[in-house]
Amino acid sequence: MARMCGRFTQLASWPEVADFLRPLPVLPGPESPGPSWNLAPSQPCRALRCAAEGSALEGVAMRWGLIPAWARAADRRWNTFNARAESMATKPSFRAAFRHRRCLVPASGYYEWSGEKGRRQPYCIRPEDVPLLLFAALWEPPRPESCGLPSLSIVTREACGPLRALHERMPAMVPPGEAWTWCTGPTSAAMEIACAAKIPRLVWQAVDRQLDRQQREGPEAIPARPPGL
Repeated sequence: MARMCGRFTQLASWPEVADFLRPLPVLPGPESPGPSWNLAPSQPCRALRCAAEGSALEGVAMRWGLIPAWARAADRRWNTFNARAESMATKPSFRAAFRHRRCLVPASGYYEWSGEKGRRQPYCIRPEDVPLLLFAALWEPPRPESCGLPSLSIVTREACGPLRALHERMPAMVPPGEAWTWCTGPTSAAMEIACAAKIPRLVWQAVDRQLDRQQREGPEAIPARPPGL
């Protein structure tokens, strides 16, 4: 079964994230982790969840790779860096988080690999008309195995439009106007957003195959957009 969204970029500052979500109030999170051009599972990333007072979203640092509440420890067998939208309401690893702990991951873009095994080409996929993407995600409270951070899983759905040529799955992207509903609304509305929300216009470019190495980091990981993109 194909999974996806195993690498993404996170470059926006908290003020830029807050501006993108305006007029929804956003409480900025910690400065660490900082920008990343090649974020991989098990690394800390920036996320947004409902603040304790319930009237705003708050920025937090979370570990990418959800550790289910019932799991004794983080384990590769769980494969929890992605949650399929179609089954997150019933799968034991995700169903409690889907009901009670939905969040957002602000991203500047993500990577997908296409082609035959051994010759797979990575592509950087970015929004064309908006500065950010908001990935739907699920989270669980901190555990010792998550470096004391909450842990999260990015939700995926069936790819749509031209993206199908790259991969059959894509991250579930939440429009800014639906951010509060995704995080706090009824599960029926959240499921509709995850499976069927309109996605922004996206563009993609081939990048260096060395990107697959987690230590490949920095602005050179992403090529400049050619004229017209």
